[in-house]
Amino acid sequence: MSLYRGKGRVAAGAYSRRDQGVQGKQCGHGAGGVGAGSDRGPYEEKGRHISAEQRKKAYATMRDISDYTGYLPEEQKQWLKYLYICRTGREYIHLSDCSMDEAREFINVILDYALENGIPLSENALERTDDINRYLYACLLYKKCAVCGRPGEIHHEDAIGMGNDRRQVDDSGYRKICLCRLHHTMAHQMGAVSFRQMYRVYGIVFAPEGRSAAG
Repeated sequence: MSLYRGKGRVAAGAYSRRDQGVQGKQCGHGAGGVGAGSDRGPYEEKGRHISAEQRKKAYATMRDISDYTGYLPEEQKQWLKYLYICRTGREYIHLSDCSMDEAREFINVILDYALENGIPLSENALERTDDINRYLYACLLYKKCAVCGRPGEIHHEDAIGMGNDRRQVDDSGYRKICLCRLHHTMAHQMGAVSFRQMYRVYGIVFAPEGRSAAG
């Protein structure tokens, strides 16, 4: 499936055959498999069904992706479900009766996909996530502002220190957040605590090849 609007739609019968190659290219890309930056709480909510809020977030995001690519909503939904299988190793998901944990991971996958490919959403991605740590991880990975979604740069919530050469300091243990130039400037002016309270985002320890820890 092409990412670009106006490239044409695939016929329903040819959909799965055409997208096999794309699914293969998407495997292993993105913010990784299950758990990259995830914050699941003390237990996985496997026994609880998907919430109305989760379903709303999932369908709104799928609709935005469909609008961007030009593919029919049902075609796009099926393709994203197979992307979910490919990236997580889980079984086919039914959004009518899946668990809350499965719904959360599906939302993670499709938000990662939108951030990775610069797909605009009709509302801020911060309002769509069901897993804030995973979202902050993806923003750092794809260099998108965690507040507004614009192209971003790294903001160190833990100060490197005056007089230190940023190019020489190992910042792998420092808490970071990706912010656009405007919000980066605001973060410095407001301070970490006030910025967190206003925008509900915060720095995390960012490990691109592994996991991130909450800040």
